[in-house]
Amino acid sequence: MDLDSAKPGPLKEPEAEDPSSFEAQEANDTSLRETGRDEPSTELRPDDASGIKPERTSTSEPAETQSETRAGVAEHAPIPGDASFDPGMHHGALKEKYRSGVEDPRRLFDAEDRGKTERQTAERLAQEGWHVAPREADHAGGKSNPDAMVRRYPEDKGTVTEFKNLKSGTPTSIKRNIIEAGDQVGKHGGGDVVIDGRAVGLSEEKAERGYRRAAGQAKSHRQAMPASTYFILGDNEIKKIEYKE
Repeated sequence: MDLDSAKPGPLKEPEAEDPSSFEAQEANDTSLRETGRDEPSTELRPDDASGIKPERTSTSEPAETQSETRAGVAEHAPIPGDASFDPGMHHGALKEKYRSGVEDPRRLFDAEDRGKTERQTAERLAQEGWHVAPREADHAGGKSNPDAMVRRYPEDKGTVTEFKNLKSGTPTSIKRNIIEAGDQVGKHGGGDVVIDGRAVGLSEEKAERGYRRAAGQAKSHRQAMPASTYFILGDNEIKKIEYKE
């Protein structure tokens, strides 16, 4: 685990506690079969229904950028410039359209089921020069949708990010929130978490202790961890810890 700050300045690296292609098979060339007619059958195999074999996709690419058509042809999600592109739901670099701030024209951060703290967290990230867009809530099938897509510079394709607002600053509470966030973003291909500890006066020392406990538990129980954890401390500073297995 490498510990560093969202602002310049190295931090000591915390040590985790030690508690104890898609690769479609290509079908053999189809041989013409006798059909009892003068002309051979033109029926296509299921994966050739469109006349085009599906393209291979990388398993490292976020799942949200891919979908499958009935014909089996890989179809990518909307990209910046498309009319249907949603900066909160779709990955893609904004490039010249990048602006720091909170992009929320539908006021999703102000929805009744999201509380008042998510917008406050988003606005704090925007002060770092980042672009923050809310993700639409979708609780269907028990799949909790992380809160935002965060981009830190024009070429950044975006990182699915969960916001957590601490009600207690104990290491146990911090550990629990990080583990929960790891599970949530893990269902979307991975991502980050922002732990907002301003309301409880979170200190750097407690943040590190809670993180070490979370990392230790995750390794012991093979649980998902956020790629990076950003702590908003009681003094409004942001501290980052990057997870290393």
